[in-house]
Formats: sequence, C-alpha cells, structure tokens
Amino acid sequence: MAFNSAARQVSERLRHVLGRRWAYSSTHQDRRYDTGRTDGAAANYIKHKYKLHRNEIKGKRLWEIKANSREVMDQGRAMIGELRAMKGAGWEIGPMTYTSAVSVFASYGLSKWAHRMLEEMINDDMEPGRETFNALIWAYAENGEVRGIQVVWDQMKERGVQPDNITYNVVMMGLLKSGNKHVAFRMFELMKQEGLVPDVQFYNTLVTACDTAEEAWAVVNKMKSDNVHPDQFTFYFLMKLSATTGDVRGAEETLRQLANYRVMPTSAHWTILLVAYRTAGDYEGSLRVWERMKDAGIKPTGGTLTELFRAQEMEAVRLQKERGELHEARLAEAHMQGYSGDCVKSAEDLETEAEAEFT
Repeated sequence: MAFNSAARQVSERLRHVLGRRWAYSSTHQDRRYDTGRTDGAAANYIKHKYKLHRNEIKGKRLWEIKANSREVMDQGRAMIGELRAMKGAGWEIGPMTYTSAVSVFASYGLSKWAHRMLEEMINDDMEPGRETFNALIWAYAENGEVRGIQVVWDQMKERGVQPDNITYNVVMMGLLKSGNKHVAFRMFELMKQEGLVPDVQFYNTLVTACDTAEEAWAVVNKMKSDNVHPDQFTFYFLMKLSATTGDVRGAEETLRQLANYRVMPTSAHWTILLVAYRTAGDYEGSLRVWERMKDAGIKPTGGTLTELFRAQEMEAVRLQKERGELHEARLAEAHMQGYSGDCVKSAEDLETEAEAEFT
C-alpha cells in the first residue's frame, strides 16, 4: 500500500510528539495515555485516532463515511503510514497494536486490508490470538463475505485458537447479512456442541434473523428455557417485526410484555410503536402514542419526531384523496417519495439511537 503524502504529513507530525503525553477526547469522556512507546500505548493510539465509532465522526454519520470510499482509503493509508513511522521510531509494534489495526480496518469495511494486517503480524513472528481473529472475522462479517469468514475460521483452527461466544456471534452476523439464515441457525447448535453457553447477545442475533413475530417469540421461549433473560434490544426487535407489518396489536402486546420481564421501555420502544401505527395508517393512534409517551416521562428523540411527521404527511395524503383533491394528493405522494432516501437514513438513525440507548 502506498505511503502517500497524507501519511507522510501525519508521520512528520507524529515525530514531534513521540514520547510525550497525548489526549484523545470523546463525546463521553477524556481518556489520557502515557505513550511510552510500548505495544499497549501504540494500540491505544491507533485505535482511538483512527477507528470509526457509531456516533458522528467529524460531523458525519458512520454510513456517510463508509459511503465515501476515497475518504476511507485515505484514512487507511494514513494509518498504515503512521504505523510504519512508529515502528521506525522505535515503538514496540506488537500483537495489541496489530489487533487494533485489524479492528480499525473492520470499522472501515476494508476486509482485505484487515487480513493483510494479520499476515504482516504472522510475518513478524507474532502469533495472533482469539481477539485478533475475532476482529478479522468482524471485518468480513460486516460485508457479508462468507468465503472470507470461512478462510479466517480455518486459519484460526489451524493455529489452535478456539472460537468463543464473540466468534460465533460475529460469524452468525456475517451469515445473516449474506442471506445464509439456515446456516446461521446451525451455528447455534455447533456452539452448544463445543460446550459454549449462548448469552443474550447471541440470542438477540437469532431474533434479528426471524421473519415473523411468532418465530422470534419461539427464540425468546428458548432463551427462558436456557435461563437467559431477554433485554431491551430483544424486545425492540420483537416490536419491530410487528411494527413493520402494521400489526399494532402485536406491537402493543410486546410493549406490555416488557413489564412481565422487568425490562424498562425506552424512547426506542415507543418510537417503534409509532412505526406500527403509521404503517397501519392510524394517525389518531400515533397521536395517542405520543401522549402516552409524554405521560410516561419518556423524552422523544429525533427518530420519534421523524415518525410522527411521517404519519402526519400520510394522513394529509389520505384526507386529500378522500376529498377528491387527487392532484394535490399525487403531488404530496411524489414529495414523500422524493425523500425516500431520507426515510432510509431516518431508519438507520433510529437503529443507531436504539443501540446507543441499550448499551
């Protein structure tokens, strides 16, 4: 990979701060590390400087950065250039640093680059551990590249590294993204044969793979028999299965079930209930959900307001058609279809908000 001018500039800047303390600021807290040129310090530096997080990065959403391949490639090259400069300056570039680099490329969706980092690690006579392999499998899983997952899985086995819950969970995610649902469910049985105990994250992955609410509830019942307690994310996806088909009764019943499982509802649950009423074309129901949400003391999010406004637009179109204002209704529908891309983005933002609330 080319050591481009951007990487050189980054490396020159790095040479002036080698050996000093550096600060990484996040939206939640300030983390400070004493560099010291150790493997751990190098790993922390690379991870916090380059890894993409689900929150906004430099004013952009994660999906916006991934969509800009040029920006992603430039960031990747800059990181490789910085790693080489650090190695040349006497830093200890060990397994932790290589694992951080693999994780960075996974967050960029650059699976081939992540695999090259693993190969460089092996060429440097370092034995990759489970964490490194899990990060690499994640890189392929993000893209749904089943062949790449299989290659890494075989490599892992050949080197005597045993998969854990995280490994199986990530492999399942990759299989589901590639449409291999039945293979993903077979991984569940294989995991239990290996003596591993599925946790709630693993079951949540199974729930997201279900096509119907009935199928998802069967997974939840399996959770209960295995003494695994469903969490907020479990119920969010259960409600989503009903909401996307306009099954208001199913979504409402699932919301009521949260109390039976001692799970606190969040704004994400109420928002997905709004989706159910909007999909069913029940504008009055959407307004009632809004009032119930306020009465419950739940603060609405951007996704909540978006769903309410979309319900309002759909109701306006319905009324125009009812009054015979067909021209205005067609214009309104065209306006709504013109924002179909924004609707997709708002759905992605809703998923992001849900993840943020449940972590």
